[in-house]
Amino acid sequence: MGAGSQVTGRRSAAVCDLLGRISYPLYITHYPWIYIQMRWMTAHHDAPLAQHVAVAVSLLIVALLAAYAAMRLYDEPVRHWLREHWTSSRSRKS
Repeated sequence: MGAGSQVTGRRSAAVCDLLGRISYPLYITHYPWIYIQMRWMTAHHDAPLAQHVAVAVSLLIVALLAAYAAMRLYDEPVRHWLREHWTSSRSRKS
């Protein structure tokens, strides 16, 4: 829905930019956190609802931080290297 919409405001544009940049690293890294939460829920099925919510929110934050770290430490540097490598190799061939 948001792909074709117009974003106004500097803060909104920054949030949309961050969400766009983090979406692929989050997609790649979120699955282990789901397994951890499911394992915890199975082991603590009788825990109060507030504790289940706290674990879910905590794992969401951890998943976002892990995705952000993957984005900054791996995804963006590799993309930069590939961009530099492919741009320079294509200009040498011309």
